[in-house]
Amino acid sequence: MSYHPEINHIQMDCGHLSFIANSNIILLRIEANYYMEQADSLSVRKNLRILAAQKESPVYLLVDMRQIKGASAAGRKVFADKEEPLAEVCALWVKSPLSKLLGNFLLGINKPVFPAAVFKQKEKAIAWIQEQIKE
Repeated sequence: MSYHPEINHIQMDCGHLSFIANSNIILLRIEANYYMEQADSLSVRKNLRILAAQKESPVYLLVDMRQIKGASAAGRKVFADKEEPLAEVCALWVKSPLSKLLGNFLLGINKPVFPAAVFKQKEKAIAWIQEQIKE
């Protein structure tokens, strides 16, 4: 039997995925000034599942979009796909007026099928995700 080390971090063009310490919550940190296209969103979805499988966990996601430049309509559509949801729970961590606007736009226009919310503080976002997991 061959040994497969646990994957804790996945680097992608748009950013990287990693577990938040001592949790099953995955952090997606989007690169500064990055514009998300459909291919990026599909890569994120695929890699989220690979990472979550390491802990045999559903995808609980915190997206650090504090420095995002934007996202195409096709990229946003992947985020809200009802057939293949991105996550069980997703919190969007924002900083600038632009990232807050984009986060609220994603939630308002694309209406994901999973609980999702926008937060300015990482700690509040994590606490909200943990509450959603308990429910």
